[in-house]
Amino acid sequence: MQEPEVLTGALIDSAQYLGSLKYDVWRKMADMVHHCPLYLDPNTAQANLTLSDELTSVHYGKKCPVPSNHERCSSRMAVLAVAGFTSGKHSWEVDVGDGTSWYIGVARESIDRKDTVFLNPAEGFWVIGLCNSNTYWAQTSPRTRLNVRTKPQRITVELDCDKGKVTFLNTADGSVMHTFKEKFTEMIFPFFSPGMNEGNSGPIPLKISPLKTSVLLY
Repeated sequence: MQEPEVLTGALIDSAQYLGSLKYDVWRKMADMVHHCPLYLDPNTAQANLTLSDELTSVHYGKKCPVPSNHERCSSRMAVLAVAGFTSGKHSWEVDVGDGTSWYIGVARESIDRKDTVFLNPAEGFWVIGLCNSNTYWAQTSPRTRLNVRTKPQRITVELDCDKGKVTFLNTADGSVMHTFKEKFTEMIFPFFSPGMNEGNSGPIPLKISPLKTSVLLY
């Protein structure tokens, strides 16, 4: 089988793309805007991942030729958010739906994106995941099996850079699934790995859920 051509240029200007995207959103809104706090960075996405045009969802798909840039994750099916954080409190919701395999959380900027590494804090990852559709794990070292009574459709991720905490909650009932505690020393990025989820109607994506915010127009 012929290997897909590897591109060496034409990276996406994320700032310019998002600027145009935000303009389109504001142009169409009336007195309410659905504002998504995070956007996925296509320059970090592994070649098998397909991102939505809005850069708010990701799923496993056909391998595509992509530039071999240093930001890109190549050893694991993962993508990072455009924005990273060094201070303050930040939270976002991830719609995991009926996916059977996924990992979500945060990663430090200096993670090894080219070689295979373990998803644990020692390697710069603070994530939880679902394996085989019914077993939830916190990727500690060794990993910790989570006691999840109700399968979550949405998970809230809360990052407190100043206190060094990453908390995962079942959005439906607010129950805490797991909390990592760490002293962060560099920029931290939201991390998403959808796995090879296949539903009856095709791949099941991970979606960053929008927040509804009232705005005053002039």
